[in-house]
Order: sequence, then C-alpha cells, then structure tokens
Amino acid sequence: MIEVSLRCFVFGLIGLIPVLGFPLAVLTVIHFWKARLAAASEWNPAHAYLNCGLLFAALGCGASIILFGIVLVALLVQ
Repeated sequence: MIEVSLRCFVFGLIGLIPVLGFPLAVLTVIHFWKARLAAASEWNPAHAYLNCGLLFAALGCGASIILFGIVLVALLVQ
C-alpha cells in the first residue's frame, strides 16, 4: 500500500511537467483509484502522499490543457 502511494506521489510530481507529464498524470489517477480500492478497509499510513499525487496530477493535466489551448489559439490566429 505504501509503495503504491509513493509511486502515485512521484508520478504526480512528474505529471506537473506540462505536456510531457500528461501520460504520467493519467497513470497517477489510475494508481490513485487502485490504491483507494485496495485500502478501502485498511488504514494507509501514506495517504497524504496519495492525495498529494492526485493533486499534482490534476494540476499537471490542467497546465497541459491550458498550454494546449494557448498554442491552439496562437496557431488559429496566425
């Protein structure tokens, strides 16, 4: 359980990189849900890492989507 939570945290950190980290951000969400389902009846001492990983993944996805939108608008305006 702890390993999955730490893996989620690290993937979320890497997912903060716009565009390049997008696949790892998606992978973070998958690991997050697997860890939540596995720990439904158990206490996870690394739950803070798990939650932070999801937060970082969400921020990375948001940054990637915003950056993609800016580039798309810049290409359409030309």
